[in-house]
Amino acid sequence: MKNIVQALREARKKQSLSQQKLANMAGLSLATIQNIEAGKGNPELTTIDSILKVLSLEVELKPRQIDIESLAALGLPLMTPQRANTQNKPNAEALILQLTMLANDLKNISIRSREAMAVASFLCAINDHYPSVWHQLHKKLKQWFNDYPEDISPKLRRISLRNLGDYL
Repeated sequence: MKNIVQALREARKKQSLSQQKLANMAGLSLATIQNIEAGKGNPELTTIDSILKVLSLEVELKPRQIDIESLAALGLPLMTPQRANTQNKPNAEALILQLTMLANDLKNISIRSREAMAVASFLCAINDHYPSVWHQLHKKLKQWFNDYPEDISPKLRRISLRNLGDYL
């Protein structure tokens, strides 16, 4: 939400509109605009759409790119620059969310790459030792795993198990 708030505020200022003027043009109250810009509001899409029309902006929905650093923080056996500085404690919900996003972006993982080996080994560890998590994973991810069994590395699987064991 913060990126949207910042973009709306910047667009309003760039067009030299006051919050009151934007509210009037969008058919909204001043308090609504103030709350949105302060990040306090939970506006409906129709409210955001009214503001976007006045500011000549549009929202585009697109799939997120694979976030290898987030997966590494959840135990994927890859070393990344951010790995050592993880602030958030991993949990099963975050793992499932990241793996669901990965399922929608599998085409960007090169077969036989170190990322593919790490993901395959990670999924193998989940499949073998955490069936309750495995059953919650997206079917595209399971199919990808079944299609590339030769990418599993026993060493990376052991590392994955150790990492997953810290929070699952």
